[in-house]
Amino acid sequence: MTAESFAPGSAVEELMQKLRTLTYFGVGACIVASVLGAVLLGTGWSWPLFVWGVAIGPAWVAGTSAVYRYAGRYVLGTSPPPSRFHVLYPAWAAMGVPFGVFSACFETAAPDVGLSGYAVIATLVPLVRLPRLRRRFQAATTRQECPFKGACGEACSHPLEGC
Repeated sequence: MTAESFAPGSAVEELMQKLRTLTYFGVGACIVASVLGAVLLGTGWSWPLFVWGVAIGPAWVAGTSAVYRYAGRYVLGTSPPPSRFHVLYPAWAAMGVPFGVFSACFETAAPDVGLSGYAVIATLVPLVRLPRLRRRFQAATTRQECPFKGACGEACSHPLEGC
């Protein structure tokens, strides 16, 4: 991708706007549905379970962001470019709210435990692949070809040949 690909009005920027809108509406619908479910079906309330669920979202976003920065420095040897998905972080952080609401209103930790486990696995498992990615990137850089084997298409921004 070139810098022009992300310019205002470009196809990538238009796609990111659609993704942003869809994500925010989806998360909002999940929150509204969980509150309605709690009001209509809830059997009680537990503040500690609610706070646990709500806290998972921001913790997951912080962990994912830290892993992205670490992985970029490890594989590339320099700081990675800023993530285009930073505009979605508030929505991703808010995804803990429905889990917290369901845990609190049904007074069970199962939704919070499930989301916590998923967040840990989804954040840490990609780190296992970093040594392989680093070796592949260094080998491709040595051979002066695209480390992505041409998968980046015509608009490749890598300074290497082969895309």
